[in-house]
Amino acid sequence: MPGLKSLAVGEYYAHPRNTFWWIMGQLFDFDSGADYSNRIKQLTAAGICVWDVLYDCDRKGSLDSDIRQDTEQPNDLPALFTAQPSLRLIGFNGAAAQAIFSRHFTSSPIVGSSVKTVRLPSTSPAHARIDKYAKLAKWRELLINE
Repeated sequence: MPGLKSLAVGEYYAHPRNTFWWIMGQLFDFDSGADYSNRIKQLTAAGICVWDVLYDCDRKGSLDSDIRQDTEQPNDLPALFTAQPSLRLIGFNGAAAQAIFSRHFTSSPIVGSSVKTVRLPSTSPAHARIDKYAKLAKWRELLINE
């Protein structure tokens, strides 16, 4: 789920210390400081789709660890994958996204199909154990070099 700042402005990864846009700009050679609509166009041109595992949930604050599991409402990801048959890779932005996906879609035909899944280091400022350059290297390895 998007954090409070992202929900407030209606943009993915809106927290100024989140490294998602910087990483995407580095990987796909675009200005990560461009306005939001231009960044989305650049991702689309690169074949990247940003989608949340959850449609809705209850939590206090922005941390995924604060999501109440009994309130999780997953997005209709099987419909997305049916509508996008060229989809080949799902990159989870952190362990929580992967865990939530596994909880809701383990029995889905998506899992084990031709769609590969990878867990990427979270771009959240709360995940500060590794710096943005180490995150970029791992994202490049897992997304670009696959």
